[in-house]
Amino acid sequence: MRDLTIWLDSLDPEAGAALRVISYFEELLAQEVGVHAIARAAAKLTGCGVGISYADQQTQIRVTADGIPTMGTSFDPEWLSTSLDVVVGTIWIERDGPPQPLDPLVLERAAGAVNHILSRKRVSANARKDADAWCELAIDAGVALEDRRHAVKQLGLNPQRLRPIVLTGGQVKIVEESTTQSFISRQGRKRVAIGYTAPVEELPESALAAQLAFRLTADGTELDPGPRVVFAESAGGFLVLAQTLGPESPRHPDVNALEVAGREVPWMIQTLDTFSIATSVRAAADLLRVHHSTLQERLLRAERLLGWNIRDTEGRMRLHLALVMRRLHRQ
Repeated sequence: MRDLTIWLDSLDPEAGAALRVISYFEELLAQEVGVHAIARAAAKLTGCGVGISYADQQTQIRVTADGIPTMGTSFDPEWLSTSLDVVVGTIWIERDGPPQPLDPLVLERAAGAVNHILSRKRVSANARKDADAWCELAIDAGVALEDRRHAVKQLGLNPQRLRPIVLTGGQVKIVEESTTQSFISRQGRKRVAIGYTAPVEELPESALAAQLAFRLTADGTELDPGPRVVFAESAGGFLVLAQTLGPESPRHPDVNALEVAGREVPWMIQTLDTFSIATSVRAAADLLRVHHSTLQERLLRAERLLGWNIRDTEGRMRLHLALVMRRLHRQ
C-alpha cells in the first residue's frame, strides 16, 4: 500500500492523498478502535471539528479540530454531513465555507467506519465477559441504553450512583460512589480523574467529564507539579478550558514565561505551583520545606522572570491559570 501511495503521488497528488485517507481508516478498523477514535481521525484529516449523533440527536459525540472531546452543539445544515446506516444518526464535518477536496472522502470513510464499529458492537456485545469490556460498553454513548444497563448489571454495580474513573493510558473503570475513595487509594501515586456521580443513563456524559478532568492532572513531580487526583465536579470552569486547549493550540505568553522561568532553576515550577494553591506564603514555605525568607526570595526571582506580581490576588490567579494551561498543552 505504501509503495502504491508513493507511485500515485508521483502521478496524481490528489489520488495519493485519497489513498492515504482510505488506508488510514482501514488501519484504524484493523486496530478495533471505537467511535471516538474515528471522530478524532476525521478531525485530524480535515482540521475541523467533527460530530456524530445517534438516536434522533439525543446522544452526540464531538471533538474539536485538535481531537479533544467537547460538549454538544447545534448542528448547522450548511456543514457537510451524511447519515449513518446501522442506527438513526448523522456524522458531520464542522467546516465553515465550502468543503475542501478531501472532505467528502473523509466523511464517507468515517461514516463507513462508524457503521462497521456499531455493527460489530451489536454482534459482539453479548460475548464480552471481562470487566474492562463491560466498562467500555457502559460509557459508550453509541450503545443502546438497554445494553449499557446490562453492562452495569454484569459489573455487579448499583445503576443509580456510579462514578467513571479515568486512569493513565485512558483506561476507564466504573465504581459505585461509596467505594470511590478506596479505589483511588489503591492507585498509589498514579494520575486519576473521577467523573461526577450519575445513574447509568448519564454515564457517557460523566465519563466525558472525567476524560477532560484527567487532562488537568499531573504527575506531582518537580517537573510536572500539580494534583494527581481531580474530581470533575471540583474542576468547574477548567473543564471548559480543557475542551478548547490542546497540545497544538497556540501557547499563551504567560505559559511561555513559565517555561522560561522553569529553565532557570529546577525548583521554579514546583515552587510556583505550591504557592499558587497555598493559603499563604508561610503555608507554601511549610509545604515546600523551606524557610519563609527563602521562599520570599524565590518569589521575587520568579516575578522578575515572569514579568508580573504573583503575590497579590490577581497575580496569583493569573499564575494558577498559567500553570493549568501548561498542563493542558501536554500531549
